[in-house]
Amino acid sequence: FLAKSRIDLSQCLALGDDLALERHETLRKTLEARVGAQAASLFAEPLLSRGNDSAPATVSWYTDVEGNGQPLPRLDAAAQAGPAAQLAQALHAIAPLASDAEIGPIVASAMHISDADSVWSVNGKPDILNWGMLGAEQANEPAARRAQYAETLGRFLPLPSAPPLNDAEREAFEGSMAAPPPSSGSPLPAAAAVG
Repeated sequence: FLAKSRIDLSQCLALGDDLALERHETLRKTLEARVGAQAASLFAEPLLSRGNDSAPATVSWYTDVEGNGQPLPRLDAAAQAGPAAQLAQALHAIAPLASDAEIGPIVASAMHISDADSVWSVNGKPDILNWGMLGAEQANEPAARRAQYAETLGRFLPLPSAPPLNDAEREAFEGSMAAPPPSSGSPLPAAAAVG
């Protein structure tokens, strides 16, 4: 167990009749098969409680990694460096899947997180909580979503646009991923500067 988050269900990205959060098992199996075990364990497992008239909706987040965790931005620069580098490497491998017609929707949804404190370090390994969540403004406005991505996972993997949430965006995103990167430098310096 890592943490418990109060959430607004309207901020959870939908995939058909389900919430993206409810497709964790599919996300995990897909990433394990296509990218590897490290990428598959990156997104914490959610246990969703939809709440009722007297209790808010909550998500309890779980990980397979042993040890205590805390939000990455709360660590000093030296403690952030290792998890940030691992996260940048994993996201670099995961991002091209966001344009895949079959699995792209779950991958792209997972790459949207509520805030920078949703990136955790657990025993020196990165873990992402509060994934598949966006405020109404970000979900409906591409520029706001691009800014939200840049402030969260974009700090570890800058992209020309936010991960796609519809077919038109998916096609444009695929084209941007096929283009050569803007520089051949490592993403580590930007990622290590988090905080």
